[in-house]
Amino acid sequence: VGAELGEAELALEHVAITKATLAVVLAGGGPDGDAAGRQAASERAAVPFWSVVLDERALPAGYRELWAVLVKSPDGVRCKAAAV
Repeated sequence: VGAELGEAELALEHVAITKATLAVVLAGGGPDGDAAGRQAASERAAVPFWSVVLDERALPAGYRELWAVLVKSPDGVRCKAAAV
């Protein structure tokens, strides 16, 4: 029971770290928080930052294939099925 509790506490700590990181990113914080920084980060990223003018053609080939699978599934796709 002690080992399971330790594993659960570690998992909860990871969730807290992820939540804090996402909050910073969504708030535009960090080194790429300004528009120029976001543009520079977008140029480094495999997947560009979202913009209203982008569509699936802006995605790398592998991501376009995954996007097509997701769009065609009205009920969503589980990760395992998408990986196949």
